[in-house]
Amino acid sequence: MSRYLSEKNITLVEEFIKNNKPSLDIPSLSEVDRACAILEWDNISKPACPKTSYFQFASNAFGYTSFGFYKSKHNKIYIVEAYLNKITAYYEVDSNWHFLKPYFEYEYESIDRNNIIIE
Repeated sequence: MSRYLSEKNITLVEEFIKNNKPSLDIPSLSEVDRACAILEWDNISKPACPKTSYFQFASNAFGYTSFGFYKSKHNKIYIVEAYLNKITAYYEVDSNWHFLKPYFEYEYESIDRNNIIIE
């Protein structure tokens, strides 16, 4: 789901990224969110996609926690995690992140769940 953020929300996200370190944990995502994550990654990583775009691709805990890709003013893509609409973490991610690979391209047992590819 694409969202074009208001200036207020852009400022909130940009300031959170500026003032906090990226989380080194792995986002708590379900396998059922993989297809949507791949689709939204393809959308946000296109050069034509405007900076400060936000694409939500997952939620859990009955929607209390949400995850989305955010393209910053500096053209870098992050995963933003929010709980009850308040940003709680962000993650650096790139196209090599295992969650962005279709399930059939690798063996499930070979995934190191403690390693997320960070630029």
